[in-house]
Amino acid sequence: MNWKEFQEQSRLTEKEYRNVSNKLAHVGSFAYWPKPESNSTPLGRYKSAAEDLIVDSEHFSAHLEPCLNKSVILLGLNFGVPAAIKAKINAVHHDSAKILEIWQSMNYMSNQYGKKYGQKSLNHRNLQMRHDYIHGAYMTDFFKYPLDDTKFVATGLPTSTAAELFKEYKGASRRELVSHNADGLVHELVDILEVPRHFVIVSMHTSLKPKYIQKAIKERFAHAGHQVEIIDSMPHYQARKTKEEFKEAYKSVNTQIAAYVSAW
Repeated sequence: MNWKEFQEQSRLTEKEYRNVSNKLAHVGSFAYWPKPESNSTPLGRYKSAAEDLIVDSEHFSAHLEPCLNKSVILLGLNFGVPAAIKAKINAVHHDSAKILEIWQSMNYMSNQYGKKYGQKSLNHRNLQMRHDYIHGAYMTDFFKYPLDDTKFVATGLPTSTAAELFKEYKGASRRELVSHNADGLVHELVDILEVPRHFVIVSMHTSLKPKYIQKAIKERFAHAGHQVEIIDSMPHYQARKTKEEFKEAYKSVNTQIAAYVSAW
């Protein structure tokens, strides 16, 4: 597959975009940081700000449609939240409507993206690369479907740290959680985002490296008729790395994606 073919298969339709914004706005986002037109615009007041990703049809066609990318998925671990937010979620446990209301008040097409959080690690539009396969990629987390979330509305599995999540789920319960969330990821990416038959997941957390996790993900997508390649070398956007280290990781991942795409 060449670059033009990749762009054609990766581009979101407005229908797909609306599906994502209507059903996944509290968990999903895109790696899209356009440069403000001038310092006189509202965006120009913030060094690392970016546009809202909830837009009308005209703005979608003019700005987002050419940039958003459903062939590359940037996959984080879970909702990383302060203890106070986790307590608020726990207080309305089992009330999915109230839980979603809390998440939507925090993340509205801004999970990971947040208009600024991923800037240092993922906004590298000035790099000298022939093609950028990462810009505009869909961003989400893996662990966001509790075992009782059987309808896959993504009520979340919030923790302050990854260790806290794995302390709560051990042995068979962790494998059951992995299996359930792999099924949820298929629902999210195949049924809602409508990823193409061949696509790439870029893991942004070392805790997603275990073989049993990646095996579960690949098997679920294969069962759904999709082939996914998983790349592990993208650091988390809050990793303690310099701007240059993030740039090198970005270029390395981009090269790996290009190799996969050329073989499709």
